[in-house]
Amino acid sequence: MDALSRFATISLEELSSQAELLRRFDTKYIVPLPQLNSLYDALPAATRILAVNGISETSYVTNYYDSADLHTYFDHLKQRRKRFKIRTRYYDEPANGYLEIKIKMPRGQTQKVRWALDVNDVMSPLQEPHTTMLTDALLNVSYEGLTRPYSQTLQTTFERSTLFDPHAHERITIDTHLEATLGNSSINLGATHAIVEIKSSTQSSQTHRIFTHMGIRPRSVSKYCVAMTALRPELGGAPWKSALHLLKP
Repeated sequence: MDALSRFATISLEELSSQAELLRRFDTKYIVPLPQLNSLYDALPAATRILAVNGISETSYVTNYYDSADLHTYFDHLKQRRKRFKIRTRYYDEPANGYLEIKIKMPRGQTQKVRWALDVNDVMSPLQEPHTTMLTDALLNVSYEGLTRPYSQTLQTTFERSTLFDPHAHERITIDTHLEATLGNSSINLGATHAIVEIKSSTQSSQTHRIFTHMGIRPRSVSKYCVAMTALRPELGGAPWKSALHLLKP
């Protein structure tokens, strides 16, 4: 029996109303695929799993946007206090997609702002009205607006399962089968490990403690930065080398 089948389901509407978590702390882990079942067994019985149309695993397609000098990549590499990532993402069809910006906040939280749109309508490079929306989101948290043109750089695909702890009001996402494409080059980064993330309003919870008890430690991992480092090793990418060692086949 699928280890996830022991969890009751929750709809996307219920999950969004109870734990949208657009401002949150993100804690990321890289977990060997065989260890996932033990992790699921350790989670509270009240944990629920997101199901959309009866399906609990969803395919994601993400397009990342960066400047010609890879401004967002290098800001992350240098651990700039003020940094952000721009992407589009869709689940089943491009028409059901989003334009998103993830902004790192001063206390370590992540602020995500997104707009529903047909991803086919987003041009590369980004044009109005998209740059206006993104600039407004940055100005709203006292950042400078966009000062460079941003074009699509990298695409990733992966499968995601989402768990919800109704007591802690936090999400746990499990991403598998990660693949990344840059121009004509592609790489599989999900053959042996999953990228697991706790999205929570706090930096320490019972879920964090379960991970620690199982010997699963937080990792510095960004799908965009790890994939760019894998496909363009001349960039350096030292903070993500250990994650890449685990994920790269």
